[in-house]
Amino acid sequence: MKIGPTLLVAACLLAGGCGKKDKPPPTEAKAKTQAPSANPGVPREPLPPVPVAEANTTKPAPPPPITSSLPLPEQARREMLASYFYNGVNPAKVAGEDLTGDGRQDIGRLDFDAEVRQRFLRHTHALGIGFSQTTVTRKMQSLFVNTNGVHQPALQQEFEAALKDQNLTAADWRRSVHNDLAIRHLNRVHGLTGGFMPARVSRHYYALDRELFDADLVVFAATNFVRQVPDTVPALNAFYQKNAQRYRQPDLLDIVHVPLRFSVLDPTVKTGGTELNREVEEIYKKNKNAYNMPAEEARARIRRELLVQRHPKTGARFNALLKELAAKPVNIARLREVVDAHPELNRLQINGVTAPGASGKLEHVIRTAGQLDPGQLSPQPAVSDDALHLVALVTRKPQPFKKLNKLTEQQYSSVQQDYRGESSLELALKNGRAFAPVLVERVNAGQSFESVCQAAKVWVVPLPRFTLGQADWGTNAPPLPLPVGVVQSTVLPMLDGGETSRLSGFVQVPGGGFVLRLKKRHGTANAPPTEVRKFVNEMRLRGMAAASLDSLYPVTVEPALAALPPGWMVAEWRNLRRALMLRARGKRILSVSGEITKAQQAVNQKETQLAALKRQRKNTDAVTKELNAALQQLYRLRQEKQFYTAEQEALTRGPGAVEPVLPPPGDTERTANDALVNTLNTTNVTSTALLEVAASHPGTAAARRAQLVSAANLFHQEKVNLGAVQAQLNRLLNARPNDLIAPAALLGRAVCRDDLGQTVPAKLDYEALISRHPHHLAAVPARLALGVIAMEAGDTALAHARMQEVIQTDPVGYWARFAGLFKRRLPLLKPPR
Repeated sequence: MKIGPTLLVAACLLAGGCGKKDKPPPTEAKAKTQAPSANPGVPREPLPPVPVAEANTTKPAPPPPITSSLPLPEQARREMLASYFYNGVNPAKVAGEDLTGDGRQDIGRLDFDAEVRQRFLRHTHALGIGFSQTTVTRKMQSLFVNTNGVHQPALQQEFEAALKDQNLTAADWRRSVHNDLAIRHLNRVHGLTGGFMPARVSRHYYALDRELFDADLVVFAATNFVRQVPDTVPALNAFYQKNAQRYRQPDLLDIVHVPLRFSVLDPTVKTGGTELNREVEEIYKKNKNAYNMPAEEARARIRRELLVQRHPKTGARFNALLKELAAKPVNIARLREVVDAHPELNRLQINGVTAPGASGKLEHVIRTAGQLDPGQLSPQPAVSDDALHLVALVTRKPQPFKKLNKLTEQQYSSVQQDYRGESSLELALKNGRAFAPVLVERVNAGQSFESVCQAAKVWVVPLPRFTLGQADWGTNAPPLPLPVGVVQSTVLPMLDGGETSRLSGFVQVPGGGFVLRLKKRHGTANAPPTEVRKFVNEMRLRGMAAASLDSLYPVTVEPALAALPPGWMVAEWRNLRRALMLRARGKRILSVSGEITKAQQAVNQKETQLAALKRQRKNTDAVTKELNAALQQLYRLRQEKQFYTAEQEALTRGPGAVEPVLPPPGDTERTANDALVNTLNTTNVTSTALLEVAASHPGTAAARRAQLVSAANLFHQEKVNLGAVQAQLNRLLNARPNDLIAPAALLGRAVCRDDLGQTVPAKLDYEALISRHPHHLAAVPARLALGVIAMEAGDTALAHARMQEVIQTDPVGYWARFAGLFKRRLPLLKPPR
């Protein structure tokens, strides 16, 4: 993927790559990361003050307006293009969206992401979310900072100047940043919904989570089968030939690269050394969770970013050379022609490298070249400690595959170890899979578990006593590398219907596999009330995270890597995908009925021919084959039509787009929004402070949101005053019972009544919420609460039905996990007579 040449430094610094959405680089991560709030029920807003590198004595021009007269689809499209450009993503090079899972791209990446952004913007408009120019400017500055968090005006100016090359304006970029802020705030407000979890649900889950089990493992470890592996040269050679691709030697690469030495173009800039290494390590320690890659690779990336940042002149020269070279095919003569045309680069040399792999000083050069096709020029520099390298691959020569007896002693030993390890694992799995059904059959026939295992001479290991909520084995780890989560997932299906099945099937794990015997259940040990309260609060915080997913959706890349939008938005997002799919397949949908008619006629014709041949006692093989093909085609077409019909019906039932009812935020509303996010950004957010925001800005949409956040803040206190929370939510619901934050408020009030023991009013609130807002995320925990109430009342049929509703309607899966576990532990329903 090719990045706009004038943005290379910004792209390297801010995106760390293109075509793939990586975790934020250290500068951006630092801008986004906040100290934890003293009140976990109130999320923080990413608006830190940004110091500026140097004073500017000239009076700045007024910023472009935040509002736009463009139609919403065009506005969203331009904002997405600005986001792509900032993140170094070329939407034309990124796969579009497959809306049905059939491998076809039904809609382009830009079109899909713009549609999603429109939906978010409708919500921000409906809630009246908008900020002042000052807030937006501060956020923009935080996107262009060095590792010390100091604003870099030159970097920001370079980026904004490059917008023109993308047919974008500074207003598009400012509006994109503003609306990103608005969407983040929107996510946090709607995310409060997930935090309203009834205590009765968490307590039931706690009891199941802490139930104690005793179990035995029948272990089939690969290490126990090593002696059974044929240790012969023919067997080893067969394995080697079978895995030839794995053991093939690296290609010989003929590389040319132009090193742009920092000391030539930036002679006064310090290049690092020990100080640079220290800074790299410091950044990595602070932000290691932001890097989805091995530690050494992350450190190397930080180092490259720092070097690129410190040498802007070298980066600018690289961009100029790249742009000039891209006009013609690249070879050594072309490189020499361009380099010779620049007297200021006289001291640079073109170096040829022939390398079998990545090693030594030019490791990054060789790694970069290894990803190119012959004749291709890398769009990004390879960064070494003293230079940016312009890299091109001249030729790639595969090396011949070595015979086994030609390998070095070290290579031969490596192949031998692989052969023994993988062959012994195959034997372990084969024996385990064969033994598991025999064990079940013989135990069911009346033999004891011990006698069957002893006769088969298998390895039985008693497990340490464990719970479903256990995180690890501690010092009592079993002989296999066995995550406790694997044992838990094995035990769960054995608890269906409230009964205990004694034996599992064979379960494969790294290094082998096992069969589990569940010996005894000990129930839940009595826990101190403080521990239970802590568990309840933890479940509520996790619910809030599931509803908000503290992330911004817009820029997606590969569908396999793209995350879902925030939990509160998933149902609408899925319905949007459904609508877009039906629109994209519109012509196909219209033509299916006609094709079904033709296919039915073809079937009728073949059936008639077959009947005639049978009467004439002639060979029917050919016509039978044609009839089967025609029947299969008819079946596929009918299935396709049923799919489209079901999707159209689901689209009608599902949530549609929000229609904004409020006018665009004016100065008063923007001032109120600023006050709210500034309060949320303080280190100690209190309910009193939030209510003061509401009181200072009466009648604004921001004031209502402040009241909701205040109630959530109180609800998440360690010693919660449920009456005070309920009173605040009552005021919200009495004022505007049908606005967009009413479902969260109604759920919160129902949970308060539930936790206070007012079961009947709580049930009425839960049922009203489900009836009025069936597609809202708040309806999911309401259904779960009603299911647990039915479970406690002994109404098994209703409890089963409610839990199934949760499983079917939870777009996130968080509450469905509880419902699935509760449903499994309910007594099985008797079939109707």
